[in-house]
Amino acid sequence: MMGSKPLRPAIVVTSTTVMRGDVIEIGGRHFEITDLIDLSGRARRLRFRTGETLTMSSTTRLLATRPTARR
Repeated sequence: MMGSKPLRPAIVVTSTTVMRGDVIEIGGRHFEITDLIDLSGRARRLRFRTGETLTMSSTTRLLATRPTARR
């Protein structure tokens, strides 16, 4: 899950802009993305640290937070 990494404000991500390490909230739970699998039609399957997956179509929009880079 999120751990203790400081987060930036939420941003809108699409299947083409979502990144490993992004954290999205679904049903009040936070899920950290650990892997991205490209699918046809610009869709992507997101794999979370919990082992669960979510498929984003090219039209899906989600709110995500990105951990800040440690200096």
